[in-house]
Amino acid sequence: MTLRLAFPIENLFGHRSSNGRDTRSGSNPARVTGPAGLLTAILFAGSLVKAAVPGQEGMLFSRLNGDARAVALGAAGYGVAEGSAALAANPAGAVLRRELTFGSTYLIWPGDFQGGSLLAMAPVGEGTILAASAFLFAMKPIQETTEEQPDGTGNYAEYVGAEVGLLGAQWFTEDSAVGVNMRILYEDAAGTSAQALGVDVGLLHEFTTAFAGGLSLRGIGRELKAGPVRDQMPFSLVAGGRWAPYESPLRFYAGGEYAPAAPASAGAGIEAGEFAGITVRGGGEWREVGAPAFAAGVGGTSDMWHLDYAFSSAGSAGFAHRISLSLRFARKDAGK
Repeated sequence: MTLRLAFPIENLFGHRSSNGRDTRSGSNPARVTGPAGLLTAILFAGSLVKAAVPGQEGMLFSRLNGDARAVALGAAGYGVAEGSAALAANPAGAVLRRELTFGSTYLIWPGDFQGGSLLAMAPVGEGTILAASAFLFAMKPIQETTEEQPDGTGNYAEYVGAEVGLLGAQWFTEDSAVGVNMRILYEDAAGTSAQALGVDVGLLHEFTTAFAGGLSLRGIGRELKAGPVRDQMPFSLVAGGRWAPYESPLRFYAGGEYAPAAPASAGAGIEAGEFAGITVRGGGEWREVGAPAFAAGVGGTSDMWHLDYAFSSAGSAGFAHRISLSLRFARKDAGK
């Protein structure tokens, strides 16, 4: 008897093997079998988002973490992500907002996937930021099927991915900052679990009052207990810049990402505001393999409350939606 999980998918992206060859298949629906198949389906969903790294599938769910503002700017904004957005991008960018912050993000992903995150960030001492975050990504139960019971056995399999992170960032010169984000990750697919420890390291430099650049190594680490997928954590090098012309409401972003055994990508984004407390933003990404992706969003500010929304393309599955709400005290942008 063969156990199967009824989860039709379409393999739309190009995986690369260890020798660099493109192993992309066609777009015909496939039926996933067994617990490993369930995890493949989960990781496939993750790979449709901007941050996915095909060919390195371990703990890929963690790349879906990120607040609405950062996601709306796409790959272009990751190198110089500010404040709470730095928790899922360049950790050094946390120093760009010296304020006590509490926030949460709700993620709606196609295919009955949902996620959510919580964070707390606080300035400590002179030029130092400390933060803690938690992220949960899960899927509604999938009914198991067998060859004898193709309509379902009555048993259900589930997927859960969880992450907890601790971040520290500090200015070490008047214009340069460094940040580290340590993460503990847990994944369970149909009863098969895996754990991992990862570190993100980032640098940020303000070249002028209008231009800043950042560099980040994301996903440095390994699985502590391997599950059905034995690849390492998704590792990538992210670089980007931000140009904010003096006395202009516009901010321009450009950046890119490189990952071993995965397609490189580059993007551009723009943010405009605030106009009566409203900010609009958007970004596009061009990949070495696959179709271009795009994202857009809007944010609103009222006193200490900040509400942001973003939607991003998720391949043929449709769109992912994020809503972020944060409460910020004693705002001091780019304080050192």
